[in-house]
Amino acid sequence: MPKTQNITPPHWVLRFFRWFCNPDFVEDLEGDLFERFERRVDENSLKAAKWGFTKDVIRLFRPGIIRPLTSSQNLNNMDMYTNYLKIAFRNIRKQRISSSLNILGLALGIASSLLIILHLKSELSYENSYTNADNIYRISSLKWAKSSPPLKGFLEFHLPEASRISQVAAFGSQIVETDDFKAEVENGYYVDAEFLKMFDLDFLNGNSQSKFHEPYKIVLTETMANQFFGHKDPVGKVVILNDREEYEVIGVVQDLPKNSHLKMNYFVSMSTFYKQRPESWTSNKNWMVTYTYALFDDHQSAKYINTRMQEVTYDFYPDDAKEEVDNAQAHFRAFPIKSIHLHSHKEQEMSANSDITFIYIFSALAVFIILIACVNFINIFTTQAIKRSKEVGVRKVLGAKKGQLVFQFLSEAFITTLIATMLGLFLANLALPAYNELVDLPISYSGLLTKTNIEILVGLVLIVGFLSGTYPAFYIARQSSVLSQKSDKTPNSIGVLIRKVLVVFQFTVSITLLTSTLILLLQTNYLKSKDLGFNKDQVVAIKSYGAFRTYLAEHWEIFHSELTQHTSILNAALASNLIGDNLSVEHFTPQGADPGIDYPSSRVMRVDDNYIKTMGISLLEGRDFVTTQDSIDAFVLNKKAVESLGLENPIGAIIENSSGEAKGEIVGVIDDFHFTSLHDQIEPLILSYKPEWTNQILVKLEGSRIEESMAQIESKIKEVSPDAIFDYQFLDSRLDDMYKAETNMSKIVNAFSVLAIFISGLGLFGLMAYVTEIRTKEIGIRKVLGASGLKIVSILTGNFTKLILLSMVISIPASYFLAQNWLAQFAFKIDLSWWMFGVAGPVILVFALVTISFQTFKAALANPIDALRNE
Repeated sequence: MPKTQNITPPHWVLRFFRWFCNPDFVEDLEGDLFERFERRVDENSLKAAKWGFTKDVIRLFRPGIIRPLTSSQNLNNMDMYTNYLKIAFRNIRKQRISSSLNILGLALGIASSLLIILHLKSELSYENSYTNADNIYRISSLKWAKSSPPLKGFLEFHLPEASRISQVAAFGSQIVETDDFKAEVENGYYVDAEFLKMFDLDFLNGNSQSKFHEPYKIVLTETMANQFFGHKDPVGKVVILNDREEYEVIGVVQDLPKNSHLKMNYFVSMSTFYKQRPESWTSNKNWMVTYTYALFDDHQSAKYINTRMQEVTYDFYPDDAKEEVDNAQAHFRAFPIKSIHLHSHKEQEMSANSDITFIYIFSALAVFIILIACVNFINIFTTQAIKRSKEVGVRKVLGAKKGQLVFQFLSEAFITTLIATMLGLFLANLALPAYNELVDLPISYSGLLTKTNIEILVGLVLIVGFLSGTYPAFYIARQSSVLSQKSDKTPNSIGVLIRKVLVVFQFTVSITLLTSTLILLLQTNYLKSKDLGFNKDQVVAIKSYGAFRTYLAEHWEIFHSELTQHTSILNAALASNLIGDNLSVEHFTPQGADPGIDYPSSRVMRVDDNYIKTMGISLLEGRDFVTTQDSIDAFVLNKKAVESLGLENPIGAIIENSSGEAKGEIVGVIDDFHFTSLHDQIEPLILSYKPEWTNQILVKLEGSRIEESMAQIESKIKEVSPDAIFDYQFLDSRLDDMYKAETNMSKIVNAFSVLAIFISGLGLFGLMAYVTEIRTKEIGIRKVLGASGLKIVSILTGNFTKLILLSMVISIPASYFLAQNWLAQFAFKIDLSWWMFGVAGPVILVFALVTISFQTFKAALANPIDALRNE
C-alpha cells in the first residue's frame, strides 16, 4: 500500500475491483496493482498513475478473474439475466418513438464526433510518416521560414551535434516535356543528396545518389514518373523544363506523404541551383531563398542547440551589430518539423499551413456535440425509466432484490447505448465522402478503427450507459414497494432539477454554436466583400513559360496592342507575382540618407507600365510608368512605403535596395491596397518597372463576354507560340482561396451547429412527451374548470421557455469570449455588435416552441373526460 495518504489510487476503482474480483486472487492482484501504481507515480505523475490504475482494473474485469457463482446460482442468475435482456428489448420496442429518438440523437452525436476526430487525427499526423521525424528540425529565424544559401556550410562547421544538414530551394511550377508528355507541373524543388537520406525517401528505380551532386540531374516521384513516362523505366531518360534545359532522370522515389508540409513532385540537384545563379547572390547572407533542415541524433541534442542559437546567429552575422540582428528578428531557432503544420506562420512558408486554433475549435465542437447527445440520451432515458416505478414495485413485492433491479436498468441503458454507437459508426462511414468534400481532405475511415479509438468508443458506451442508467436504477430501486406502486410520476424529485440543468446546458451550447456560426459567416463574407483597393473582378491571370515568355520579353508591346484590339478585352499588364503571393522582401534606402538609420524592409513586385491601370489602383501623386521614359529602374510606392522611408516629397527621390541591383527614381505614389490576406496589416510596397522579370499576364475582361474573351486570348497565344500551354486562373477565385481555411471552418461549424440544435430538439420533444403524460390529470382538471387551450399550452411550455431564456443569458458571455479570441487573428475584421448575440437565442426559442407544439396542442385539445378516465 502507498505510504502517503494523499498518493492513493482512486477509491471507487479500488472498491469496484474488490467487489468483482475472486477472493482467492484479491490479495495478490491488489499488491501488483499498488506496486505498478507507485512505480507510475515515481516515473510519471499522480494523474497518469491514477489513470493507469483505472485501466489495469478494467482489463482485469474478465472471466477467470471475476468471482465465481455456485452452479445453482449460476443457472438461476443466467436465466434471470436472459430474462432481463428480453425485458430490455421489449421496453425498447414498446416505447418505439422515445427509444428511436433517443438512439438517433446519440448516434448522430457519435457520428459527428467521429468525423471530427478523424479530421483532427489527420491534422495531428503531419510528418509522422518519416522515420526520423522526431529528430528533424528546420533551422530558421524568428521571422523567416527561409534562410540564406551560406547557412548550410556555416552550420556544417558550427553545429557538430547535427548528423546531417540539408538545403532546399523552390524550383516552382515548370513546363515539363518528354516524348509523350507536356504540361505544367507544380512543386518542383532543388534539393541535395542529404535531403533524400534525411527523409528516408526510398528509391524505386535507380539510386545514383553520387550523380545527384552533379548539375542538371532530376529525381521524380512515382506519380510524376508514371505521368511523364507511363510504366517505362525513366532512369537515364531526359526531361525538358520550360522549353530550354535538359535534365537527366537518375532515379524515382516513392511519393511523399500527403500529411506533410513538404509538397514536392520532383527534385532537381542543388548544384543546378548554384550553377544558375550568380555567386553574388548565393553568397548573400540576406537573400532568404533556401530552407535548411538538420537531423540530430536525439531530441535532447536539438533542445540543447536552442540554448545557444543566439550566439550562433551573432557568429553568422559578424559584421552586423547585435542590435540590428535583434531588431530584424534574425535569431536562428531549431524548429521541429512535426510542429510546422500547426504552429509555424513565418514569412515564406513552403506551403499554406493550418493553425492550432482550428484544432482547439474542432476539438471543442466534438466535445460539445457528444456532450449534447449524451445529455439528451440521459435525459430521455431517465424519464422513460422513472415512468416504470409501478413495474419496479411489483417486482419488489415478488422478491426482486435491489441489485437485480439496478442490473436491469443498467443493462437496458448499456444495450440502448451500444445500439446507438453501432448506428453512429454506420452513419459516420456513410457521411465520410461528403465530409471529405466539405473540408477538402482525404480522410480515411480505416483511421478510425485503431486501438485508441476503439477504447474511446468502449469507454463512451460504458460511461453513457452508466450515467443514464445509474439515477433511475438507484433512485427507483431504493423506494419502498408501497411507494413505488402508488405512482410512477415524480415531479418534485431531484431528477426534475437534474433534467432542468441538463436542458440548460444543451441549449446554452446550441445557442453559443449558432452565435459562433453567425459571426463566422459575417467575417467570411467580410473577407470576400471588403474593398481591397483594386478591382479584382473579371481579371484573368495567365502564366508565361519558356518560348512564350521569351517572345513576350521581346514583343510585349505588339502582343499587348493586338490583344486589346478586341472589344471584350479592356487591358493587359505584366507582373512578377499575383496579389496574394509571397512577395520579395527587400531593404531600400533613400539616396543620401543617414547611414545610421535602419529603414524597414518593403515588399517588391516587378511590373510594366499597364499594371496600375489594369488593376484599377488609385494613383495619388506623380505619374504611372511610361515605357519611353522608364528604360532604367523606376519605382511607384504605396503610402506605407513612403512613410517607412521617411520621404516628405517622394516624387523625384532616388532609392536603392541593399544589394545595389535596383536603383532609380520614384515617379509615383499609389494608395495603400490589400496585396496580402486580410489577416495582415498593409505593408510597404514598391512597384518596380521591370517587365523583363515578369511571368504573369493580367488581362482585364468585359464582364458580359468572358467566354469570348478567353477564346480570343488562347487564340492569340497559340498564334505567337503554338506549343505554349494556356494556363490561367481568375484573380477573384484565387483571392477566395486565401480564406479557404476560414470558409471550410465556417461550413463545418454551421453544419454541426444545425445538428446540435436538431439533437437538442429531439431531447426536448422526448421530455415534452413525458411532461404532458405525467400532467394528464392536471390538464384534464384545468380544462374542466374552464382553462382555455392557449392557457394549457402556456402552462406546459412556460418552464421550458424559462430554461431557454436562462440559456440565452449564459451563452452571451461565452459567445463573446470565443468571438473575440477568434477574430483576434485578423488585422481587418467585423465589429461585434449586440444584435449578433441576440439573434441566436430567439431562433432557438422559436425552434424549441415549434418542437414541443405538437405535444402541447395535442394535450390542450384532448377531451378532459378521457384524461380523467385514463388517470
